[in-house]
Amino acid sequence: MHCRRTSAVLLLTAFTWIGFTGPRPAAAQVTRLSVAEVDNSSVPALAGYNTFDFFIDIVGEYGGSQMLAVLDEGEFFQSPIGTDSPPNLAFFSVFPKLEFDTFLAQGGATSQTTVGTLNVGGGGGPFGIDGSLTDLVTSNTRIQAQYNPNGSDFIADQNDFLIARLSISNGQGDLPAAQGVLQYLGSANENISPIFRIAFGNGTFLPLPGDFDGNGQVGQGDLNLVLNNWGEPSYNDGPESFTGWVADYPDNLVSQNELNRVLNGWGDTAPPDFRGATVPEPAALLGLIGSLVLARQRR
Repeated sequence: MHCRRTSAVLLLTAFTWIGFTGPRPAAAQVTRLSVAEVDNSSVPALAGYNTFDFFIDIVGEYGGSQMLAVLDEGEFFQSPIGTDSPPNLAFFSVFPKLEFDTFLAQGGATSQTTVGTLNVGGGGGPFGIDGSLTDLVTSNTRIQAQYNPNGSDFIADQNDFLIARLSISNGQGDLPAAQGVLQYLGSANENISPIFRIAFGNGTFLPLPGDFDGNGQVGQGDLNLVLNNWGEPSYNDGPESFTGWVADYPDNLVSQNELNRVLNGWGDTAPPDFRGATVPEPAALLGLIGSLVLARQRR
């Protein structure tokens, strides 16, 4: 597989990547949430769905994850023989749709490649939801879960660590294109991460390239963000930095790559129901949910 990196976008043979990155952490933390589109065209029966993998970068020892994804329209694909965990690849030849089911993961997209997972409940508290609600991972309209690696599995200092695969309707079939909001937080060395939020629509989690201010159009506002932050590192020292930059966050210094994305996309517009993506909340707000740290479960 050949790949090349261009600013915040990593293009792979079967994947399209977008990253949402927070400030540089002072200590161990989940520092980044990335989403990659997975090519499911090998299964014609899934033409009405788009499939996406979600990854995190971890500094220190990984503790666990909480995810809440709620659809206003459309639905998640749920295989009738699937579960909330990665499927066994031995079944793919008989049940090809199972490979693109909606499930949680801990490092791999099959039961052969993921580490053991301990699903500990609904995990909605940090997002303003009753955390005692029954875990929902096989619902067609809502994903709500708190999950950790098993105590025997030590995971630390990882990039692109798979945490979930979600397939959503794209409007090409009988179902409307999915739109809604996904929220995620994780922990490392018992330090909780910022809450990452992605508001999405049109059956995709990927924002319009070059639409850095997330208003649905590539234009003057995006150019101003590039020029005002030229030469600045994408990992910044405080929540006041990069004010207004809410989508398609750069991996490295703001430079010619970001300028090219604006110039190449000038005047492009997103579909009306696409609502962009936002960077994490300031770390200072996390004191409100400090009691909900995802401590790693040990045996």
